[in-house]
Amino acid sequence: MTTTKLPGAKAWLGPAADEMTESQIERFTELVNLYDVKVRLRRPDYGTATYYEADYEDDNDAALTAALEIAIGTFNLGARGQSLIQARIDAYQGAVVAHLAGESEVQAAQDARISRLTLRKQLGKGKK
Repeated sequence: MTTTKLPGAKAWLGPAADEMTESQIERFTELVNLYDVKVRLRRPDYGTATYYEADYEDDNDAALTAALEIAIGTFNLGARGQSLIQARIDAYQGAVVAHLAGESEVQAAQDARISRLTLRKQLGKGKK
């Protein structure tokens, strides 16, 4: 069995590895290694004094999840895209209602992780 280059990738699988076929594990390993070489090792700060793997923990976890789902045949990028769209809508409208409930535009936009201009457009205050 090929080993992965991404630190902790095999341990990340945990007990799921026991339920995977050898070919699924090989495919997972192949995808993780590609991610490692094509993405992780090419990050602008990789290898510098300011690089911390923990800063990319969410990115790496999402990549490992995608690699696992592709390897076992359950990956659905369309569903992920739809979730992203829904999360964006929820953030926009949540910021609108928070502002209507008394929160400042600045705070509502910051909390929703959107720009104040985006919030103002949602409130009908944008430039026309």
